[in-house]
Amino acid sequence: MKLRSEARSGDGASEVGLPCSWSSFLGDARTGFLFGVRIGFGFEGGERRLSGSLWNAPFVGFLVGLWSLFFGLLIFWLTSSLWLGGLTLLGVMVLTTGGFHEDGLGDVFDGFGVKGWGGVEGREALWRHRQEVMKDSRVGAYGVMGLILLMSGRFFGVVESGLEGMVMGVLSVVPLSRVSMVLLLRFVPLAKAEGAAADAGFPTWGVVLVSLVLGLLPGLWFWGEGVLFLMCVFLVTVCVWGYMMRYCFGGITGDGCGGGVVVSECALWWTVVGMV
Repeated sequence: MKLRSEARSGDGASEVGLPCSWSSFLGDARTGFLFGVRIGFGFEGGERRLSGSLWNAPFVGFLVGLWSLFFGLLIFWLTSSLWLGGLTLLGVMVLTTGGFHEDGLGDVFDGFGVKGWGGVEGREALWRHRQEVMKDSRVGAYGVMGLILLMSGRFFGVVESGLEGMVMGVLSVVPLSRVSMVLLLRFVPLAKAEGAAADAGFPTWGVVLVSLVLGLLPGLWFWGEGVLFLMCVFLVTVCVWGYMMRYCFGGITGDGCGGGVVVSECALWWTVVGMV
């Protein structure tokens, strides 16, 4: 089982930093947009590896949140129902991103459901078995339960925050939650030497810092000093999720990155409810 020290260090090509030219910047913008917005587009990647383009993931998340908020507010204006407005907001968000974060969350929870018995012996063998289960396109009982719980938690976080909280929340929570992908790729060892996470590469400190600043800027605008509380909740959530991925799967995977976005977004929405 290859860990970060084996699969990443010493491989200069796997470490990807910020763009150093105008063409690289434009390429990263295109790659980040096509990766984060799947409706009507196909993601083929760019000249640089994905982790180098994730510095703009919070900005893409902001655009997704703004687009979804428009339809949520439209339904609220037509029906005066915050529940229908919140449901529309989340529905448009899932459709816009192609639901690939939620798909990753379901796969991870299916992997959580694999126990250490039934002929699977040893921690590394269990990790490999769980990774194989995650590859299965069929959603199991644990995946369904995880999606219901986290999607419900996110929905109730949206509607319980009220109209003003929903507006400020979606424009600050969604961008910050996208930073989780960068942090997980940077700090959690790879579960395996191949797959989406390995192909993405290893983001440098520059990518981490720029993405974190971009993710926190909307929260600073809307919440002022309260953004520090949001940041603390976010970092604790990412740390816990990263530990669970390391303990249960041997490291981070592409599905783990997607699941981390949904989990951190849910935790941030609950925090917004307490702040409004």
